[in-house]
Amino acid sequence: YRLQDAALRTAGTGSLGRQRYALLLDKGSSQVDWEKLRLVEWKEALDPALDTRKPDVSKSRARRVFEASSAFQLVPKRYLGHTRLNGTPMQGREIGANDQRFAHRHFADLERFTQAAVLFGGILARAHLLASPGKGGPRPIPKLVGEQEDQWVNRVLSFAATYASQVQADHAELEERR
Repeated sequence: YRLQDAALRTAGTGSLGRQRYALLLDKGSSQVDWEKLRLVEWKEALDPALDTRKPDVSKSRARRVFEASSAFQLVPKRYLGHTRLNGTPMQGREIGANDQRFAHRHFADLERFTQAAVLFGGILARAHLLASPGKGGPRPIPKLVGEQEDQWVNRVLSFAATYASQVQADHAELEERR
């Protein structure tokens, strides 16, 4: 591939990396072929903001993000990688049409929100499933449940209800303290 253009942009608040480079690459022929253009983003790999008040960089952060991304996706994005730039860990990936974020205003309708929740729940469940090959994970659940499915479902629902009650109690305590 041949570098056609590069742009530096500053984005985010630090936990996802502020410095980002968008690289426009082509296959290297004498004429630009729109089908062979690739937009690759390299960005800082900072530690999560929940770990520290100020952006911090651990040397292995980009590698850990790369490994997690590879494990999480059935077919990882092309040009997924990691490197260091002036001592800072950087992670890279191809930017594609599916990288746009959805606008929250499009989900004000309860039916559409419910459809999206079902879809995102399915994606999350699949991500958990894909991340667990060769490990315990959710794969053996149907075999373990066997003919006691009703009992298992009741236990899961009981746990969910108890957990929801605890979340509501924690939120009420937070509101009271605030």
